[in-house]
Amino acid sequence: HVVGNTTLTVVTLSGLSWTALAAAKTDEKSGIQRQALVVKPILVYSTPTRRDQGSWRSWGGIQTEQDAGQEITRIRGELKGLRTQAEFPVEFLPIARVREPQDLNGIQDMVSADVFLVYAAGGWMNTFDALQKMGKDMIFFCRHKSGPVYLWYEIISPRFLRQHTDKLAVTGVDDEDVVIDSQDELLWRLRALCGLKNTLNTRIIAIGGPNAWAQPKGVVPELVEDKFKFNIISVSYEE
Repeated sequence: HVVGNTTLTVVTLSGLSWTALAAAKTDEKSGIQRQALVVKPILVYSTPTRRDQGSWRSWGGIQTEQDAGQEITRIRGELKGLRTQAEFPVEFLPIARVREPQDLNGIQDMVSADVFLVYAAGGWMNTFDALQKMGKDMIFFCRHKSGPVYLWYEIISPRFLRQHTDKLAVTGVDDEDVVIDSQDELLWRLRALCGLKNTLNTRIIAIGGPNAWAQPKGVVPELVEDKFKFNIISVSYEE
């Protein structure tokens, strides 16, 4: 409110019209341009075949190619909504349909993605293992009430994250990387990853040299350079 009131006061005193001020456009290319977060959406599902006198499918609302096609349409609409809401640069690659690990071999744009957005409708752990080994950030989305229920809504923690143990067992993925139903929860995770992408490998100038309180000289700058890949250029006060 203070900023808004100040703006109105400046307009009044300077004699400018509010219409003229509102019509003015900020140069969108001024300042540092952020890199877009590149997201690869992947629908993992199964199409089981009926077997007499035996268990032949896992539960869940995606069981056929027709189900998967309808789900792709639903996901596409949600991604469009996310792109509209995002105040940060984000690019969604085409949605991939995956039933088993071998299907990943034919997806050419996997390498260009910063993050895999995995819609875990079905499939099995070997597909998730193959994705995890690619070394990308991953977010898992599971439906409960926002559409056809996903198999992994129930079992992602004991089966994949904990690998049938009592502790988290998958490197680089934990409970915080799983979203149930909420598009808002997806959005803030993507925002955070975009911020991280644009922070890593930053070059900064440290006037007087980098340092930190209560630590020996050089300890914190080395941690920053190692963790965030900063290129710190020191400039002395004399310079």
